[in-house]
Amino acid sequence: MDNVRLKNSTVKSRDLHEPVVLDPIASNKGYGYHVLEIATIDFTRPHPIIEQCVALEHESWNPQEDFLDYIAKRDLLAYVTFKGRVVGFLVITVWLNGDYGVVSFDEAMISKDQRGNGLALKLVWFLCHLLVVRFLGDRSIKRAVLLGLTVSPVAIQATYRYRRIFRNNSFRPNEQLTDIAWQYLKKYDYEALDPSSPWFVKAAFPGSSKWKPKLRKGRDRAIVPANFDCHDRGDAFLFMGGASRRFGTVVTTVRAIPWFGWGIMKGYDFTVPLRRVESTSLISERD
Repeated sequence: MDNVRLKNSTVKSRDLHEPVVLDPIASNKGYGYHVLEIATIDFTRPHPIIEQCVALEHESWNPQEDFLDYIAKRDLLAYVTFKGRVVGFLVITVWLNGDYGVVSFDEAMISKDQRGNGLALKLVWFLCHLLVVRFLGDRSIKRAVLLGLTVSPVAIQATYRYRRIFRNNSFRPNEQLTDIAWQYLKKYDYEALDPSSPWFVKAAFPGSSKWKPKLRKGRDRAIVPANFDCHDRGDAFLFMGGASRRFGTVVTTVRAIPWFGWGIMKGYDFTVPLRRVESTSLISERD
């Protein structure tokens, strides 16, 4: 059995049906939490973690793009294991924009038999903490922005519940947050449902979701526009939240330590440098 050396771990299997043996960065209730820097992956060779993520994606999603092509344009793959098996993952892009460190949660998948265990939320906080700690090492970064695009009514409702964590968010944006949102739509060639607002995206994932919970009357429908169609057309909600670097550190630390213990405070030894995107005012261009 071949060994494949990964950062902070050794994988001892290429077979999807055999356990993947590796040391997690953090653990909670038998689940291990891990990170791969995508730029360090050799895509010319079979990769046991990537193969399991592909299988996991096809459980719940009809992808718009080949998974390898998709993640090759991203920065980080965070994943959670249980009894040697990958049971969830999160694909992330990170860049710098002015004095903002921007974290984009591009894709999240949890195995059907593990849903309801809070794994997606823990993966998000796990990554948030590692990246905020990383941002502390760059004095040019003053604020952190988290963003994610989702077709799930459950996720939309969750972002609404957690909106007050962030002083500025999709429900109460400032100009710079709105500017970054327009840049995001332009970067991935998305079309806004309303030409004057970037927060709801038209046909972002047509036919992709195999899991289709219904939008509930009342609160769900009050959050989204009347013409929002996440099921048939694949419309999506763009959530963004911005906070100062110091406040972000406090919040993620308070959230991460009870789940992952004090060991999470040492952070992670990232090797790939952050990319800087020149800040341009797309708001001005549109006016």
